Amino acid sequence: MLKSVFFYLFLILLSSVSYAAELDIVIPNPDIVVHDINDFSIGKNLAELDVEVPDFYLPHKSLIVDSNFSFPYIRVLSEGVVYDVCYDWNSIIRYIAVESSDGSCFSTPEGVCLDMTYKDVMKIIGKKKLKKERLVGYYIELPSGWYVSFWTGKSGTDYYPKGDETVYVIFRRK
Repeated sequence: MLKSVFFYLFLILLSSVSYAAELDIVIPNPDIVVHDINDFSIGKNLAELDVEVPDFYLPHKSLIVDSNFSFPYIRVLSEGVVYDVCYDWNSIIRYIAVESSDGSCFSTPEGVCLDMTYKDVMKIIGKKKLKKERLVGYYIELPSGWYVSFWTGKSGTDYYPKGDETVYVIFRRK
């Protein structure tokens, strides 16, 4: 039983990307949908898109999106960036997060990227007070509607971000 649990966890860890070492290329996992992210928006029904939605009750396919909710999600690859798109029981999109990028760095319209520091973000948006939320960290909504979050310490909110803390996640939510 314990071996099967560890094997299951190992498969989950390998779920984002498979590597073909002999060809030196990256092959997206079948769990990743290649689609234009601009077709996805908060409040839109996934049924309106030509996207196959996985079974809602897959336990390893849920993300915590705030201190109250977790939702199933699909991974969408668009222009070298992987996004997590969470949806509710009615297939309505509730949350979109930038998961990773291929080095070209996803950038919000304001110019904020995942690898930026707190100090760099504050230079772009000006000194603004961040809100604090359990399981989200310290965050602020940008004028474009994207949120930028900083995770500090073990809980995410152990202390207010300092100049060298990096962006934890860039997301949109309902």
